[in-house]
Amino acid sequence: MGTHDDHGDTRFERGSHRGGKGRRSRVEGLHRRLGYWWTHRKHLGSAAHHTVYEGEGIGLNLAVGLLRAQQNVEGNVSVFVDNTAAIMATHNTTSAPSHYIWDALHEALEQLHETHPRARVTFKWAPGHKDIQGNEAADEEAKKAADPGTQSDGDAYLRRPLRGTLPRSKSATIQDFHEGLRTRTQNEWVTSPRYPRLRALLPKPLAGLWLKHIAALPKTHASIMIRLRTGHLPLARHLHTIKRADSPVCPCCHREDESVRHYLLHCPAHANARGNLIRRAGRHAQDLEKLLSRPDLTRHLLRFVAQTGRFRAIFGEIEDLPEPTPQRKRPNPRPAPTRTRCTTRQATRRQA
Repeated sequence: MGTHDDHGDTRFERGSHRGGKGRRSRVEGLHRRLGYWWTHRKHLGSAAHHTVYEGEGIGLNLAVGLLRAQQNVEGNVSVFVDNTAAIMATHNTTSAPSHYIWDALHEALEQLHETHPRARVTFKWAPGHKDIQGNEAADEEAKKAADPGTQSDGDAYLRRPLRGTLPRSKSATIQDFHEGLRTRTQNEWVTSPRYPRLRALLPKPLAGLWLKHIAALPKTHASIMIRLRTGHLPLARHLHTIKRADSPVCPCCHREDESVRHYLLHCPAHANARGNLIRRAGRHAQDLEKLLSRPDLTRHLLRFVAQTGRFRAIFGEIEDLPEPTPQRKRPNPRPAPTRTRCTTRQATRRQA
C-alpha cells in the first residue's frame, strides 16, 4: 500500500503471509522524501497465529503513524491498499475479528488530526502486483521481513496496544487447526492397509461436503452410494472375492469381470439406462470418480441403479429422489469494489 500527499511525500506499506510451513506475517513501511528511502517493519509472527487481514490493518496503522511523525502534512493524503476487506473495516466501529487493530487506527487518525489539522486521509484500493514502483519495493522488503530474526522497528510509529507481541487471531488458530486435521486425516488414509485396494475409487478421504450430502439421503439411497464407492456391492467380482460366487464374470453380459466400473460405465446389458444417465447428467456420467463423488449427480446415478434392476432383490424398488429446490441468490448489499472505488476516512473534522 502506498501514501502520497501534495508535498511529494510517498509511502508504501505491505501486510501479508508467505506460503508454506512456518510462513510469517509481516508489515513494512517505505518512506520516500526527496529521493531517500527508509524502511520500517513490524513482524507479527507465525501464520498459525495471525492473518493477512491483521497484517493489512497493522500496515494502515503504520502508514498513519509515519504521517503523524512528519513535520508538516497538509491537503489530501492517499493511502493505497490492495485488500478490500481492510478498506471496508476502516468504517467498522462494532465488535469484529481483530477489532482492536481498527480501534487503534481510529485513535491514530484522531491524533493525526491534532498534529496536522489540515491533513485529509483517503484509503483507496489499488491492484496488487501491477509493477507499481513503491508497491514492488514493499514486496521486496516483505520477503526480508519474513525472517523471524528480522528487527521490528515499526513499534515506534504504532499505538501502545499494537506494540510488541499481538494477541493470537481466533480465525488463524481455527484455520490452522483444521489444516492440521486435514493433513493428519490424509496421512492416516494413505497409510491405511485398505488404501491400496480402495485408492482407485477413493484417491482422497471422503470430503466433508460429500458426507453431509450422504447423511441427508434416505437410508437405502445412502447405503447404495457408500457401497458403490467402496465396491462392497453384490456384484460378481466382490461376491467371488468373498467366496460367495463361483465366477467374477458379469452374469448380464458374460464378457468381463463385473466390477463397479464395468457395471456403471461398460456393461452393454445396461446400455439403455446408461444412455438416459448420460442425457441427464452430461459428460460427467462417463467419469467414475465424478459420478460417485459429485452431489449434483447422485439423483441421476440412483435412477440408473433403479432402471437396471440389478439390486432389486436386496433393496427393492428404489424411489427417485426429488429434484433439488433452486436456491435464491441473496442480493449483494454492497456493490463489488472496482478500481475506481475508494473508501475515505478524513482526519479533519468540521469545527463545531
